[in-house]
Amino acid sequence: MSFLRPCASLAPAAIILGALPVSAGPADDARAILDGVASVAVAGSPGPVCCTAPEAVPLVAGAHDRQLAPVAGATRLGKGRAVLLGHNGYLGRKVLETADTGRLMLNAIRWAGAGRAPGGKPRVGCRHAGELAGWIAGRGLETIDLDGGDWVPRLGGCDVLAIEAGAFGGPGEVAAVKAFLEGGGGIVAATCPWGWAQVTRKDLRTELPANLLLGPAGLVAADGYLGATAGGAFRAVGPPDPLLGAHAALDALEAAARPGAAPSAPETLAQAAHTVTLAARAVLPDDTRLLPRLRALARDHGEKALPMPGRPLRLADGLARVLVAVQDAAMRDLPPDKIAAHPAAKGFPGEVPAGAPRVTRTLAIDTTRPDWHSTGLYAAPGEAVEVAIPANAAGKGLGLRIGAHTDGLWHLDRWERWPSISWHAPLDAPVTRLANPFGGLIYITVLGRNAPPGPVPVTIAKAVEAPWFVLGETAEADWKASIRARPAPWAELACGGIILTVPAKAVRELDTPRDLMAFWDRVVKAEDDLAGWTAEDRRRPERMVCDQQISAGYMHSGYPIMTFLDVVETNVSAAKLTTAGEKGWGQWHELGHNHQDAMWTPSGGGEVTVNLFSLYVLNTVHGLPLEETRPGELRKDRRVKKLKAYLASDRTPATWDPFTGLLLYYQLIDAFGWDALKKVIAGYRGLTGPERPRNDTEKWDQWMTRYAKTVGKNLGPFFQKWKAPVTRAALDAIQDLPAWMHPDFDGIQAP
Repeated sequence: MSFLRPCASLAPAAIILGALPVSAGPADDARAILDGVASVAVAGSPGPVCCTAPEAVPLVAGAHDRQLAPVAGATRLGKGRAVLLGHNGYLGRKVLETADTGRLMLNAIRWAGAGRAPGGKPRVGCRHAGELAGWIAGRGLETIDLDGGDWVPRLGGCDVLAIEAGAFGGPGEVAAVKAFLEGGGGIVAATCPWGWAQVTRKDLRTELPANLLLGPAGLVAADGYLGATAGGAFRAVGPPDPLLGAHAALDALEAAARPGAAPSAPETLAQAAHTVTLAARAVLPDDTRLLPRLRALARDHGEKALPMPGRPLRLADGLARVLVAVQDAAMRDLPPDKIAAHPAAKGFPGEVPAGAPRVTRTLAIDTTRPDWHSTGLYAAPGEAVEVAIPANAAGKGLGLRIGAHTDGLWHLDRWERWPSISWHAPLDAPVTRLANPFGGLIYITVLGRNAPPGPVPVTIAKAVEAPWFVLGETAEADWKASIRARPAPWAELACGGIILTVPAKAVRELDTPRDLMAFWDRVVKAEDDLAGWTAEDRRRPERMVCDQQISAGYMHSGYPIMTFLDVVETNVSAAKLTTAGEKGWGQWHELGHNHQDAMWTPSGGGEVTVNLFSLYVLNTVHGLPLEETRPGELRKDRRVKKLKAYLASDRTPATWDPFTGLLLYYQLIDAFGWDALKKVIAGYRGLTGPERPRNDTEKWDQWMTRYAKTVGKNLGPFFQKWKAPVTRAALDAIQDLPAWMHPDFDGIQAP
């Protein structure tokens, strides 16, 4: 599998095979592998490689959550040596010929092979690494093809194994390669950890072959993405920062926590905490090197690991943040009957009232609808719920999720709640038990296409009832009489287009959920209409979840859309959505992101075309005049002022601010109405292959020509006025249509 994107185009350095510097320890190992290496290509979107043992050394680092994390590391196991890189693209020719990546690879191979081939010319067995084999053969190294079945016996003729680390066939092959390594062989492995996890739906910590092989020696691939550190590449000049190794980083945190210790630099504590936190979440559950140190610290300082609303853990609380990661990983390794309620659950998402009854309910799950299925049930913190399904549905893509709050906060500078509180397990057996120390709403998930057809009966036991309203199904009389008073701390309100997840206290006094959700349904249907979606296109409702803290922004799109708690009162009040403040602009905006299409959104347009959906809802559902949908931006005087400033500047559509860019689309809507825009957008539906615009020029050309032909006007001068990068061919295609210009431009002279 490959997860490549274009890498940096830096000139490769000349590569000369010669003697490697003598290495006697981890620092010398790093110097040997980095000899002559100044920069390394960014292959695709690499993942981190954690160094969790003293003998494991980071080699090259990338940007990760505003800190650094290794993209490659080296270690020793027995008599052997190993290098792990965080992307399988490092086995490809194009990447090897970029910057000093090839030099790094040859150094790594020669260093790894020094145990069996001290002369610097090891025999390299290549498995799922064909491009690497051809590349190194052209540089004087002997290669042995290990592709195909029954390859392990052929490994004996090799000094080094170069392998795509997701290519192991099973535990037997991992064990055989481990024996090869311990006996003095070398390994250079590369894998894209996040890609492997997405494709296989398996656990990185406990199932990635590279981690099972090299974890005992202190190298583990972790989830996440690394970015360039210099000039579109990874800078590799000088020795790696010791704080990129978990043990050195933990030493720094322990020293800073000692009574009377001199204050450490904030950037030092931040990097050290980041390194150990990432390692604690990635290390093998049976690790004997790092975990014992972390568990000892947890026993002595565990009470500090308690992020709560109003009492956040900040970067300066480095040791406490590490202990949160230690606790989190430890809890996830426990069986359900060993899970206890965590004290942080009291702060968020909340406790279940004492005495709340536990119930058993059977639901029919429509497996033709993907993703989450609400149940109206809640799992109390630390209490296992039991889910039973028919035997023929087990292992077919159904899952159990406890907790709607899926945003992870590990990368943020402050944690106002536990960083990860949503737990999920596959329903691989007829009966599954799952406990979440923080509790949460219970969902049955449908992933993939293997679920059995038709409604599947699912029985959920030992759960607490939650307020749960479904438009068209729940009678308001029943809602007011009992449903809204159900004891769980979180509630859900649903219609065909969206499900709202809010604290239950926000709906205890809600008398008219039918009117509220009918309004929300009109909003989603309006956005579907603008995007050209049919009823068949909407395979499942959107979701909007309110949270104590979210992973990015004030709100963000996705499944679910996430918001802070300050919008709860607005979300459950049709009156506030239609009269207060921005009248739902932010909510309609995030829904719009879920409808946006890259085919008609060029660079600089991500926060522009999304606002078409807010405009449409406010104009057609709220009934506001188009100018009044965003009065601070769209009234005539404001429009003209923005136009003059834009035309006088060096800005273009790639660099304009969102509300200047919105004026272009406003002018087209103002002149030709919504129907024209909807026809243009609908025209993109179903485009395939070469019909789809592939770059910004093609996007602007298609948008202009499609719009012009829809409205019967030559829009070329208009788009040129807006500095859109349209081509001569596109302008010629519409030149015979009557010319048109929006009246806002009257009297405004372009410079």
